[in-house]
Amino acid sequence: MSPALHVQIITTRWTKQSRGGELAGARNRVPLVFPVQATELKRGALSVQIFLFGERDYEKPFLNKRQQLDLEPELHFEHRAFSLDWDGQNAITNWKWSWWGVGAPEMLDTKAGRFHVPPDEWVRLRWQGRFSDMDEGRWWYERTIVNVARCDKKLEVDFSSAPSHLFERLPQLR
Repeated sequence: MSPALHVQIITTRWTKQSRGGELAGARNRVPLVFPVQATELKRGALSVQIFLFGERDYEKPFLNKRQQLDLEPELHFEHRAFSLDWDGQNAITNWKWSWWGVGAPEMLDTKAGRFHVPPDEWVRLRWQGRFSDMDEGRWWYERTIVNVARCDKKLEVDFSSAPSHLFERLPQLR
């Protein structure tokens, strides 16, 4: 029987206005996980939730997108610096260093953030960086959390338990 895979991508963006004070507190309250309804999970499918939060309102995402893909062998899902591969047996996560990030002290080993997602387990990747639009000279910061679950026996996701693997890249942002 095919498993169900589920990915949550939670990105929070801010500018210097939210680096301290009340806005920083609101920004830091953006959840690390969101509840996953059983109806979102389907055997033989990858379900994806994408949440994007910004300075206008840290209480509610300004983007809340869902999609579902068939778990075909050689499935490759990519969203910005994160990717997930399914070869028919294994689910493998990967985080790639982004060349357009500024302030990252060094490029990490290419295997950083690369994890096999065990049956009935979940993994978390979490990183942040400073970015710029070279054309307009605008700067902003982003924190991204990716939760990936594999459901083999039961169609349920419990992101409140400890992940089987954790990757964190949280450099000091200036």
